[in-house]
Amino acid sequence: MAAGWWRVPGPDGHQHPVAVCFQVVSTRPQGVPRRYGVNLIGRGPDGEPLENVYDRLGELPWSAALRWAQDAVESVGRTAKGKAKKGGKGKAKGGDAKGGGAKHVERRLHGILDGLARRLEKKRRADDRKTGHAKQRHQQGDRPTHMALADLAKAGNDDVLVDRRQETLVVLGDKGRAHVFNPQGKLVTSIRYAPEAIERRKKKDQWRPASADEVAALKGSVEARS
Repeated sequence: MAAGWWRVPGPDGHQHPVAVCFQVVSTRPQGVPRRYGVNLIGRGPDGEPLENVYDRLGELPWSAALRWAQDAVESVGRTAKGKAKKGGKGKAKGGDAKGGGAKHVERRLHGILDGLARRLEKKRRADDRKTGHAKQRHQQGDRPTHMALADLAKAGNDDVLVDRRQETLVVLGDKGRAHVFNPQGKLVTSIRYAPEAIERRKKKDQWRPASADEVAALKGSVEARS
């Protein structure tokens, strides 16, 4: 089942459309009852791994629905295994017990995919309502990026990093806040990162420490725009 489009922040801080595919798979190693699972197939903005998108968001828009589907699909295998044990030998190769069979399992799996689609649609409608409320707050001045200038003002040299790929400056605040500025001092976006995600980017040298001159230049550019 393909689903989209979601808009998620890319490495450049801008929103990008993303679609993913949910794929039900089964495996049956020799001597082991058949197992079922759900694969997620997709890429983030500019072809980056979805793991990177998770680092920026902390939770992907489809995560809760996918967890439900994975648990439900795995239960199909557990149920079939239990019925097969009770039924003993002489059952069909489909691996399901009497009253079931391959067609019964297929119907259950299709039902789970339908349930997954409903959950994704419900989440999308809820997110759209939240987006409307966020726009209203933005118009009223209650913006989610209101901490950017405050975090920049108190930022030391160690709190400002340069994104080598995007040629932007990242200002780190409290509780995982990260504010992305372009070299001209314009705020591109404000997002939250898990501590391990920040450290990973440092170790990969994707983010390097800004020099004292770069920090001073950024603060001067932001002040000039204010």
